Amino acid sequence: MTDGAGTARPTGRRGWLRPVLLVMRTDLLRRVRNRSAIITGIIGPLAMAAAFSLLLGGTDTVTFTIGLADADGSPASRAVVTALTAPSEQGPAEDSEGGRVQFELVAPGEAAAAVDDDDLDAAIVLPPGFGAAAAASSAGDDGARAVTVTVLHDPTRSVAGQVARSVADEITAEVNRRALVGAGLAAAGAPRPAADAQGEPSAQAVVLVPDQAGGDGPDLTAYYGAAMFILFLYFTVGFVARSLVVDRDGGILGRLMATPLTPAQLIMGRTLAVAVLGVGGFVVVWLVTSGAFGADWGPPAGVLAMVVATVLAIAGLGLLVSSLGRTERQVESYTALVAFVLALIGGNFIGPGAGSDILRQMALYTPNGQALAAFTDLGAGVATVDSIARAAGILLAIGLVTGVVGLLRIHRTVFR
Repeated sequence: MTDGAGTARPTGRRGWLRPVLLVMRTDLLRRVRNRSAIITGIIGPLAMAAAFSLLLGGTDTVTFTIGLADADGSPASRAVVTALTAPSEQGPAEDSEGGRVQFELVAPGEAAAAVDDDDLDAAIVLPPGFGAAAAASSAGDDGARAVTVTVLHDPTRSVAGQVARSVADEITAEVNRRALVGAGLAAAGAPRPAADAQGEPSAQAVVLVPDQAGGDGPDLTAYYGAAMFILFLYFTVGFVARSLVVDRDGGILGRLMATPLTPAQLIMGRTLAVAVLGVGGFVVVWLVTSGAFGADWGPPAGVLAMVVATVLAIAGLGLLVSSLGRTERQVESYTALVAFVLALIGGNFIGPGAGSDILRQMALYTPNGQALAAFTDLGAGVATVDSIARAAGILLAIGLVTGVVGLLRIHRTVFR
């Protein structure tokens, strides 16, 4: 098969893919040999991550103090308070993971003020009627009202709020579980759980294990490792459009197009090279910060999924932004402008849970903000499979849409 100029073009899927892999390999070798990939993809992010984490104090002293306010005073609510405030064998200060959670009993009317005054990172309020609702649920009463546990937290301390909500969820889940058991026993005609003289469950009606309620604090080295790598990744992705513009202006692109190589194959090969560099560099930063600085990124499976999704999202958006420039200087300017604006909005420089509530909401509409929120949850030990899957899905959608548009624009701009 030949094109309009009579140049032979490869046919078949394997014939089309072989030049793409050759371009990818050539670009990878070129970037590694001139050390640009190592500097922008590994050394730069590691140096800035180490500097930020040292300036902001590390993670060994991170402790969340969660207040417990018992507005009910029933045996069931007292059982919850006792279970969570009872000292463990080591005590919260001896937790070797660095991020620690301790619970403190507080008067119901003082919980909100204590959170506002930063005396507590968050507070959990067991409302009046908690014991009666738990008793009715345990007895399988179909008319039992839902148990509502209130969580109070400062919007600037999102991780502490997440930890407190996980404790509240554990409390309500235990009550709801007993409701299901009671309903099943009632339907089978079996004896219902015993209650005390006031119609409330015994002190063991709700049992929580304090260790299950805790969560590790966010690791600043891991956070800034991800944040700084994402920032540098924007400049790495811009290499695709920048290199094509340079090759076009230098006459190299014309010679490349005189070969059987097509524009789509050239763009795809260089894009794959950037993706491989991005994932590889991100993994290296992850491993180095974990091994050399003791950073805790969280479960490896979740971290790896977010690494791939983040690289693809930033790669797609970076391609779209860099495609707007028609000269090398324009490509560099647009890439730098968007990278730093999104970094400021997404929280790359201010740390986990910092900034105003409006800024944190805005951050979730940026790919780097969405990724950093997921990395923070992973490092803090509060991420779930659903939350990671949702974040990865959003990032992949961003990467797909912006990447396709960016590739089409690069093709039209460079190969006009």
